[in-house]
Amino acid sequence: MKTLIIPCLGRSMVDGVPKYLARHPLGTLAVRYAIDSINFNDIDRIIVSILNEDNQKYHARDIVQNELSDLGNVEFILFNKRTNGPAETVYEMIKRADVKGSILIKDVDSRLEVSPTAEGNFLVGWDLSKFETQVHFLRNKSFIVLNEQFQVLDIVEKSFRSNVISVGLYGFCNVEDFIFSYEKLKKDFSGDIVLYISHVISYLIGFCGHVFKQYETSIYEEWGNDKSWQHLQKIYGTYFVNIDNLFLDREKFFWKLSLLSKRGAKIIFLTNNSKEGMIDVIDYLKGLNFNPEGIIFNCNYSNVKKIISSKENVLQLIADLE
Repeated sequence: MKTLIIPCLGRSMVDGVPKYLARHPLGTLAVRYAIDSINFNDIDRIIVSILNEDNQKYHARDIVQNELSDLGNVEFILFNKRTNGPAETVYEMIKRADVKGSILIKDVDSRLEVSPTAEGNFLVGWDLSKFETQVHFLRNKSFIVLNEQFQVLDIVEKSFRSNVISVGLYGFCNVEDFIFSYEKLKKDFSGDIVLYISHVISYLIGFCGHVFKQYETSIYEEWGNDKSWQHLQKIYGTYFVNIDNLFLDREKFFWKLSLLSKRGAKIIFLTNNSKEGMIDVIDYLKGLNFNPEGIIFNCNYSNVKKIISSKENVLQLIADLE
């Protein structure tokens, strides 16, 4: 029996709704986009936790249920209030749902790609020394300490101990290990201390001798804070580019725009020229294997080029021209 646990109790808001209910720029709910890379063929149960407040105010349960409807029966656990941290949330979900067997825990503020064969005790890391993707607020991450066999020696919360950060997917081959570790930590650390999943894993490694393997992801997107969410919007933005001003410096600019396109941006070129007058440009783009979303030919020479995206914008335009 393998259970996927998806905690959604965070209070980060965007566009007036909890972030897990917001739309990723590609159109799906953030909660769905966060879990899409998981191999669901061997998942027996899916459990989602949400706040009663979210359910009453935003109909969160119905929205998430509809988004995940193709995954079969999804169980929901409603919380009257926030817990004291991620580990407590998962512990309460396990207890309330009487979870048995192995578990996967997936954060809802990141997207990653990992081998479908990942199983047992594991976590997923992102090596900062290998990739150029911008990561915001590194001080808030968990850092993974590895040996040469990619076994996890420790995972340390919010302390720079390595080049590898944990990116929000954790596997436990036996849910009882999670329960034991959490209860022991809760007993040892009284008061309002916040316990993270990293603390549970660190205890199992350091005091119980459990072995955790690290799997590396080749793709990592995050939207756990406002800055990273805005950066994500820019990565998948739609950009209208006046190609006439760039062609003389094409070697400097076009390949950079092609990289943005490959990362997810939509590039639309504007030109004052006709299609026939842009054959050299089109051939050059083909040589770069750069396929923009489109080229708008025969634009006016006016310096005014605006995006009209609302009724208010239309009324303002009419008023300006009257």
